[in-house]
Amino acid sequence: MVSLKISNVILKRGEEGRGAHVTLHGDIQNSSGRDYTAAALRIIMRKSSNVLVNLVFTVYGLPTGRIKHFSKSLVDLDYDRVVRTETQIECQVESAF
Repeated sequence: MVSLKISNVILKRGEEGRGAHVTLHGDIQNSSGRDYTAAALRIIMRKSSNVLVNLVFTVYGLPTGRIKHFSKSLVDLDYDRVVRTETQIECQVESAF
């Protein structure tokens, strides 16, 4: 059974010189008792009832008993517009191998 827990998911302003885009950061913990080469994570971001982002990306290298930090740049989103109002973030594991 895949036992991967996602936590500490936050939005930050992207790197300087690349505009005011959004970078998503978080941690994934492998408590499954098995090493995983990769995990596919689905991120859904909503503002009110509108979906802003629905994407899947891969985090590589998940040894058992460890926590790994991940980040994903969302260059199509403007940080000031997304963070100014309440944005709901849903993050889940799609698959792991």
